[in-house]
Amino acid sequence: ANTYNAEVGLDYTDFDGDASAIGLYGVYHFTEVDTSNKPLAEAAFLQKRSYIAAGHAEFDADGAGSTDAQVVAVGFYIPNSIFYVGAQYQKNEDWNDTTLTLGVTPIDGLLISTSHNKEADDYVANLEAKYVRPLSGDTAINLEAGFVDGEDGADNAISLAADYYFTSYFSVGAMVEDEGESAYGLRTRYFFNDSFSVNGEVISSDDADQFSIGAAFRF
Repeated sequence: ANTYNAEVGLDYTDFDGDASAIGLYGVYHFTEVDTSNKPLAEAAFLQKRSYIAAGHAEFDADGAGSTDAQVVAVGFYIPNSIFYVGAQYQKNEDWNDTTLTLGVTPIDGLLISTSHNKEADDYVANLEAKYVRPLSGDTAINLEAGFVDGEDGADNAISLAADYYFTSYFSVGAMVEDEGESAYGLRTRYFFNDSFSVNGEVISSDDADQFSIGAAFRF
């Protein structure tokens, strides 16, 4: 069996040639993740492995200088239950906020959750769902959906995404988001072996286009 506990990664994003960002992240799973007979990118999710994660990003915009941001997150699947709890704290030079998440896993491979930002005055109705289903052989599919209620006449935010795993090592996916204006994207991830992977994403929206590339290592 091939296992790992931690993953570190580096990503670069270009925003329509006018701005860019470099991000470094790390994830540690409290219990060993077994990748045998699973899509490597989804193994921790399928096994409901609790984790702690941290990230740092540097943003550079033309004419506006640079800034940085940090994030710390934890996700915990309550043992012998269907419940999931999570928390995330993020900040930059001008602001900080904390988000709390509650979720359920009614069937294998499915997580349904809702989140609340502590800095907001009231809870805003929202829902996220992620479902991973192994198919024949090494193939599998990942489906994601999100909804945020628009308040005070604002547009609702809706997002959909799907990834198809041609093998446990390689996936190609697409996403669409709509919040008054639309965005469309394509993404892929490829594992050269059980430890090292590369990823890429292209997003086109009404405002601007962006592309991202990255690499990650597990141990």
